[in-house]
Amino acid sequence: MSKRKTKAQKTGVGSKTGTNTTRGSIKKAKSSSTRNNVAFIQASDDPSSLSNTKSSTTKNPTELDVPVEWTEALGILNEAHLPSTLPVKWEKTESGLVKIAFDPISGKKYDLELNRFVKPDTYPVRFITLTKGQHSIPGSEAPAAVRYQRYMEEDSRGSLVQNERGEWYAPCIAHGDYVKVESLQADHLQAKIKITKRQTELVEKLNDDPHFAEFLMQQAGMDKFFIKVFDTGIGREIYYGTLFFYELYFNDIDNIWLICQACNLHKSDDETVNWLKKQWLYGQEFLDYLERLDPQRLRHVQILDKIKNREGLAQVTIEWFWDRHAHYMLTNKRLFENVKMPLQILSQKIDRVIGEGSDKRAERLKASFDFKLILIEEIAKAKGLGLPRGTSESLHPSSDTDEYLPVVGPDGKMLRMDRASYNQATTEFLPGFISLLQNSVVTRVEEIESGKLSKRI
Repeated sequence: MSKRKTKAQKTGVGSKTGTNTTRGSIKKAKSSSTRNNVAFIQASDDPSSLSNTKSSTTKNPTELDVPVEWTEALGILNEAHLPSTLPVKWEKTESGLVKIAFDPISGKKYDLELNRFVKPDTYPVRFITLTKGQHSIPGSEAPAAVRYQRYMEEDSRGSLVQNERGEWYAPCIAHGDYVKVESLQADHLQAKIKITKRQTELVEKLNDDPHFAEFLMQQAGMDKFFIKVFDTGIGREIYYGTLFFYELYFNDIDNIWLICQACNLHKSDDETVNWLKKQWLYGQEFLDYLERLDPQRLRHVQILDKIKNREGLAQVTIEWFWDRHAHYMLTNKRLFENVKMPLQILSQKIDRVIGEGSDKRAERLKASFDFKLILIEEIAKAKGLGLPRGTSESLHPSSDTDEYLPVVGPDGKMLRMDRASYNQATTEFLPGFISLLQNSVVTRVEEIESGKLSKRI
């Protein structure tokens, strides 16, 4: 399965500098690069390049060195990314979100246009939904933008299976089995409660450290993330995060993966790495992979957990999953599409016919179903099927390095065949093997009909 990197849309942070404050009405905040003993530093696309930047001279007592954590905080300008497909009128929606101050703890909103605090009926931070009729996925005519993007990715689309009723199924990449597409949910791999906590901590730092606040708010684009309003409850101006700030991180595509409802409920807000370690598809092997990518594993100098190359954890996890488990997922698709789903549909037909009271038709369908199921059961129970003499289906790695397979020839002597020749030879014996299985199946069916085995319709 192919490996590809999704290009996420930039946050669209504007170029306007400064911030807004309000005391009954909005007024422009005063700013000075030296008033609070902070040297001005222009924002960079790579905040780490600023980590050693210092003020111009130590001779001027009004200027101080800028702490490294201040420059690292500039990374929030390009840390979170919205999905590439957004609602038709998203620009208008975004312009409204940056004018609303929000406190996720109390739930209070300050609407700059209304010039007052309001408390919404529902929590306002949610997934951005696409315009109805713009795009759709099974079960939703207006899906969440992040859910639509993950669903449309190459590996996800390539794994879809449709039954004869037109129902679509897809694998849950948390546990590997197929589920209905409708039951796949957009989940924050890094728990949203931890993201919100870091966001509120950054807002608290703005209010606790005026030097840091002035430095950060001088950077282009920060006025989309933070605004200052007069809070009558405490009698002074304080910073709030904008609703856009919280919704941007909630919809960060690099932190979203699609998993089934059961896995999402089980995962809950568990610590990400510990939860992945417990999952058989990931475990210590995946953690070792993260260690190789970045010895520091996950870094959160800003708000989101990132790997060394600044990719989000969900993006890295998804790419690793499809590369590492390509064979398993291909096999799983074949089993689900060609074995489980046809038998399941036939079993449902039998159940419906029984309910209609058509006993004779039910008997015929049941006979067909029993034959198929017994045949599959016999194959599944056969040990060493398709394996050369002297080998088994165990996980023991003793013969993994052997390029040849031990096979007994017609004269009873041991031969050494390469794998390609062995596969060809065993294929020639397949018709005879199926004939033996059919005889076994007929015997079991006769036992059912004679009453030696229980028969129930």
